[in-house]
Amino acid sequence: PFVPKPDLILILDASEETVLSRKQELGREELRRQRNGYRQLATTLTRAELLSADQELADVVGDAYRAVTRAVTQRSSMSRKPSL
Repeated sequence: PFVPKPDLILILDASEETVLSRKQELGREELRRQRNGYRQLATTLTRAELLSADQELADVVGDAYRAVTRAVTQRSSMSRKPSL
């Protein structure tokens, strides 16, 4: 109750092949389990945004920037609504 909730949670996802090409610490089955968990988390958290990390870094950064911009715009438009 004392820790503020984030306005936005960015969850990066990439194909198994992409992740395994970047790091080999996990086996394919464990990687699949974790990816499924993160994707499920992205659908259950209202403040989560699932981003594809299969693309070039600049594209991932652009997607993240757009997600943050949407969240800030949404938050500011909600704060301008008159209360009844």
